[in-house]
Amino acid sequence: MKKYILTGGASSGKSSIITALELRGEHVINESAESVARYNNAMGLKNQHGTPQFQQDTLKLFLQREDRVLKLNPKRVFYDRGIHDILDYSIKYGASGFLNELINRSTNHEYLKVFSIDRLSNFDKTEYRKEESAEETNKMGEQHIKTYENFGLKVICVPDIGLEKRVDFVLKHCEDRKHEDDFRTIL
Repeated sequence: MKKYILTGGASSGKSSIITALELRGEHVINESAESVARYNNAMGLKNQHGTPQFQQDTLKLFLQREDRVLKLNPKRVFYDRGIHDILDYSIKYGASGFLNELINRSTNHEYLKVFSIDRLSNFDKTEYRKEESAEETNKMGEQHIKTYENFGLKVICVPDIGLEKRVDFVLKHCEDRKHEDDFRTIL
């Protein structure tokens, strides 16, 4: 099974690309943090991103979603953020209680390619779930690239070229076998 990650800062268009891929019949795993944030908001819990519990809930939901999709044994699956993203945000927010678990899981996750989605030119930080400014979002996007590379993964940057062209770009690079020797399984 081939696993592909879409990463990047907030409001880069990852979720739109994931939805477009799903509409084209691909298996996807949606971002967990966004769902946990919506759940917390519905429960009256505001601004929970910086808490260890939020990061733990994000990891738990990520693993549940991954387990459900992988049981289907699809040919390939696209992730809206990977476990490495959860690691970055846990470090950012000081949720250190389970960093060793995240590092171990990051080391053992087998991703074929990582796509870093460039921030949209029409970035709008007023969207309710986006807590980061354009500067912060760029910083986190750069941090995600560094983290994936530090774990030995090649990162392919996806420019802001419109949704359908971005989806085509990702799919074209998934079919390109030229970089598959970069795939690493670290046990």
